Amino acid sequence: MTRNRFEFGNGAGWSRRSVLQAMGAVGAASMAPQSAYAQQKSIDGLMVNGSARVVGWFSGVVRLVQTGLLNTYAFLILFGILTGLTWMVWRYGTFLK
Repeated sequence: MTRNRFEFGNGAGWSRRSVLQAMGAVGAASMAPQSAYAQQKSIDGLMVNGSARVVGWFSGVVRLVQTGLLNTYAFLILFGILTGLTWMVWRYGTFLK
């Protein structure tokens, strides 16, 4: 029976438009095409599709490293330890304090 489905109570004046006016968002309706474009490019393009591209790229790099051979994994672990120790000596002057 109410004219506006967003009203609360008996004509309390709480409509969607009045809430948006109070928040200062009434003018946002005129920017709908621009915000839809921005949403498509930022949220859909960068965040969703961009993160999927990063995961796809990273999995391709990891796939090249994963050989299934134990000596390859041992070499990579040793390489990582030596790289970390080299960085610590270069950065702090020593790795044992």
